Amino acid sequence: MNRIFGLGGKKAPPPTLNAAVANVDARTSTLDEKIKRLEGEIAQYKDQMRRLPEGPSKNRIKAKAVNAIKQRNMYENARDQHTQQSFNMDMVMSMQDSMKNAAVTVKAMEQSNAAMKKQFKEIDPDKVDDIMFETSELMDQGNEIQEIMSQNLSMPFDVDESELDAELNELELGLDSGIGNELGSELDSVQGGIPSYLQGHGSAVPDLPELLPEGPGGAGMQYTPGSGGQSIPNAAAEAPRKEPALRM
Repeated sequence: MNRIFGLGGKKAPPPTLNAAVANVDARTSTLDEKIKRLEGEIAQYKDQMRRLPEGPSKNRIKAKAVNAIKQRNMYENARDQHTQQSFNMDMVMSMQDSMKNAAVTVKAMEQSNAAMKKQFKEIDPDKVDDIMFETSELMDQGNEIQEIMSQNLSMPFDVDESELDAELNELELGLDSGIGNELGSELDSVQGGIPSYLQGHGSAVPDLPELLPEGPGGAGMQYTPGSGGQSIPNAAAEAPRKEPALRM
């Protein structure tokens, strides 16, 4: 049977958008070349028309220019159509690529979800909670061990706190007594209200009576030098106090 009727021809593969876009782009390039050639001819015709006087020759050149302009416009329209077709096919191809990528993404997510479900079956949340609690306790124990290991080994551990308190009290008493002795020595240096740097120079100080500020009567208290360089009030030298006169 095959010898009589022969074998059927192989079916051509279905057209693809990539091939269609390639054909349209090639056609668009051809149209661009024709348009460029016609624009050159139109420029030549215009130049000839400027140099020729009015007459049959100029009219013949003008007819050629008009024909070239018509062809250029037709090619430009065809190029615009091919450009739009190529753009539309590019958009369709882009959408197809997006759908393919989406399908691949969905499939990958399905596999990932299946793997995660399988892993979750092997993990018990209560067991994880127990592990975290145990880890926290181990961390606390580790911190305690670190504190013990960081203690100062040079200080004895059997020191009696009562002994430390007694020693501290003695230290405070010693400080207080030292301050009291300093204050006592400072007070001893001042005798009778006379600074120490003036003592021993009693003969150099003139024996002049000193007066207190005047009272209501206008007279003040007089002082005389006594033994030891101290001044004592002189009662005899006190001025008589005048009584105010009574007015009738």
